Amino acid sequence: SGSLRTADWEEQDRINHVYFPREDRRHYTPPMFEPDNLTNILRADKYEYILDRNCIQFEPDHPIYIRTAELVYEHVNQNKNFGSLESTRHYGPLIFYLCWTKQVTNVLVHTILTKNLTGAENLIKLYNIMNKDNYLQFGDSPEQTIRNFARSPANKSGQKIIMALDRVFTN
Repeated sequence: SGSLRTADWEEQDRINHVYFPREDRRHYTPPMFEPDNLTNILRADKYEYILDRNCIQFEPDHPIYIRTAELVYEHVNQNKNFGSLESTRHYGPLIFYLCWTKQVTNVLVHTILTKNLTGAENLIKLYNIMNKDNYLQFGDSPEQTIRNFARSPANKSGQKIIMALDRVFTN
């Protein structure tokens, strides 16, 4: 007389390993995904490797997958190493995470300093869609949109953004 229920993560992992084996997926959680071990190996040259292994080892809704991805994204943002993930499949999820958690200042400054003003404007548009920033007025040009975002009440670090924008236009 069993009752229908959702399998816990351990059961789901076991079933996935048996019925849906994937090359390079271990039947155990590799030690690198333990938070203490992960913080020891986090470096700009390891971000892509860690995120690739995370994709192989876990499903995207697995708690360890989410914890690992968030830890890497936070490290990238704190150390401003956006270039290390910029041309990879992990850049989009990084941008999504930073918009979701309202931490776009550093990546916006990076995007402006690399003279990708259209990319910076698109980042602001995504931020606006995700956070429903009613104060933001889009301008006629990417530069105007960026300046409006920097001055909006939703943004706490507007001065950094304006300084980066001024630096691009004075050079």
